[in-house]
Amino acid sequence: MSLWPGLVTAQDDPAAPLPPVVAEVIVRDDLEDVWLDWTTSEGLSAVMGTLAHVDPDLKPRGLYEVLFLPDAPEGERGAEKGAILAVEPKKMISFTWKQPPYMPIGENYTFVQLFFEPVGENETRLRLYNWGWGTSPDWKKARAYFAQSWPAVLDMYQKQKAAQAE
Repeated sequence: MSLWPGLVTAQDDPAAPLPPVVAEVIVRDDLEDVWLDWTTSEGLSAVMGTLAHVDPDLKPRGLYEVLFLPDAPEGERGAEKGAILAVEPKKMISFTWKQPPYMPIGENYTFVQLFFEPVGENETRLRLYNWGWGTSPDWKKARAYFAQSWPAVLDMYQKQKAAQAE
């Protein structure tokens, strides 16, 4: 069954787009701090545990990248040369996301939307959607990879914030 009535899914038609990867957590921190964790170079580097660059002005087409292997040759460092697509301050940021270089679709990008919502005193819901998947078997493998990776990233982040709150 489709998440949205009338939307054709890969279940209904093998040529239809794959659905987004969706992940969500509630973290023990206020909206301001969670927003800064995902929208600044310093914050994103701490979240991902590696070097990250975010355009400080959060301008559309500004840089949003995470270098998982910062010393590797260009093109093999991770989510390189990503771009901010849209920002709604303290509510949503969207950006492009590059596939790992070892995947056959490694030069292609998908896009991620992160939504931020205060849900209580000192708690914030973080909801992630990763869109833009192709339909080939290689794209399906990439989506399956991120269907595991994004929830793990958010779970790790939730644990980081819980440990900091103690």
